[in-house]
Amino acid sequence: MSIVFKALLVPAFMLTLLNPAYAQIEKPKLPDTGQSVQYDVTGKPLPITESSFYTGQDASIKGAPLSYRDNNDGTVTDLNTGLMWQKNHDTTKRNLAESTKVVNAMTLGGFDDWRLPTIKELYSLQILMDNS
Repeated sequence: MSIVFKALLVPAFMLTLLNPAYAQIEKPKLPDTGQSVQYDVTGKPLPITESSFYTGQDASIKGAPLSYRDNNDGTVTDLNTGLMWQKNHDTTKRNLAESTKVVNAMTLGGFDDWRLPTIKELYSLQILMDNS
């Protein structure tokens, strides 16, 4: 199942680290980006081989496969990192202060400790979703 998020339009795209799924993960690991194609210098897709001049692009490096669980309560959990987020995005445009107020008042999936992602988290999640 593919879940597509438009992270820049998701001011209510919230994460929590206080997630029971996180405790079930022995050692959280950084998931693979999902990049499956490598390219030459002109942007032409290349077959992935171990002897290519272009080896080293993310597509040629195997990481932990993407693994998500729909918690059936409006949240999704990344089974690699234990991070949980709101499944359905909110397209309401808000500034940071308004978004923070909404998040602080939110209860979802039995949790009331939601927060906005940091800029680094948001950027990495957008890249991840763009590649899936």
